[in-house]
Amino acid sequence: MAKIEAYWVEAQTLCHNVNDHLKDSQDQYQALEKKYNKAKKVIKDFQQRELEYIQYHHDDKKKIEDLEKDHFLEVQHLQTRVKNFATFIYFVSIINLL
Repeated sequence: MAKIEAYWVEAQTLCHNVNDHLKDSQDQYQALEKKYNKAKKVIKDFQQRELEYIQYHHDDKKKIEDLEKDHFLEVQHLQTRVKNFATFIYFVSIINLL
């Protein structure tokens, strides 16, 4: 009987140790799960900011291209006006010489 009681106490001790180990493992799992979820959120936020950054710079690039196009057209228009004005002055000077 004493032997059975000793086995029983040993089994209870072993169960207690296993339960403690299980609780520690569960606590570690929960801590790792929190860290994982936090890291996942940080990555998601970073990816969102990256997309916003890309979109922002794409919009800026488009604005600059539009401004450059407008500037180019304005320069062409002004060059045409200068040529026309130079031609006009040339003809006026010829008429004045007559």
